[in-house]
Amino acid sequence: MDAEELATYDPDALGAVFSRVPALHRFPGSMAKRVQAMCQLIVDTYDGDAARVWTTAADGKELLKRVEALPGFGQQKAKILWRSWASSWA
Repeated sequence: MDAEELATYDPDALGAVFSRVPALHRFPGSMAKRVQAMCQLIVDTYDGDAARVWTTAADGKELLKRVEALPGFGQQKAKILWRSWASSWA
């Protein structure tokens, strides 16, 4: 499945997929909604290509802003992720 298919998938059906044993997440219903919201953002903002979140960012500051905008990521989680990336580039 690609981002566009997940973004348009029936929400109840996607929740059921996430809930199959073994469940994909501890909170499958919430995670299904978050994944669908993220896929919709990827479709709307990056033409369905998740790699463009990183590959088209002008610099680290813009990348951090983009990651913060992803559903399920806030400022704190984005900074942790960004620091991890930055240390691996050094």
